[in-house]
Amino acid sequence: MRWDRATYLRLLPVLSARARIAKGAEEAGEFDARDVSAAYRLKQSAFQELVQRHGIAIRPGVSDLLTSAQRLGLARAFTSSTSRVQVNTVLEGLRGTVNERHFDYIGEAARVKAPKPAPDIYVDAMMKLGVRPADVLCVEDTPETAQAARDAGLSVVGFPGVASYGRAFP
Repeated sequence: MRWDRATYLRLLPVLSARARIAKGAEEAGEFDARDVSAAYRLKQSAFQELVQRHGIAIRPGVSDLLTSAQRLGLARAFTSSTSRVQVNTVLEGLRGTVNERHFDYIGEAARVKAPKPAPDIYVDAMMKLGVRPADVLCVEDTPETAQAARDAGLSVVGFPGVASYGRAFP
């Protein structure tokens, strides 16, 4: 299976990296569960190496939003549909701008029965933080995750990444 930027962007609405790889392999007529698992492990390793080497640039406005929320005493959550290893990699890549101390809740796919696009991770965060949907402003980077937040009853602000520019957010 050959991956290029166009393939990645086309498959991006499939939220789970493992599922995205499986869908791409299936479309290419090359589906083998062992190959998908190996490709996913390779993807995780390559991502970790890139982040360690280059870090991650925080999107404009996100750091200010988190700092303001913290100053106002508002609860902050980091909700992800990926693994804890990937969450840790992202937080390590953002070090210097954002870290674990900026959040009162950090959740990943293993915390819930159904990962995004199901709203479960948001419901878990609200339960742990003792907040109601009406009291939450969710920041999301893709239309699919924004819709998952809306399905949890949350108000959403889109901070799209390069892969989501030009795509409509709910």
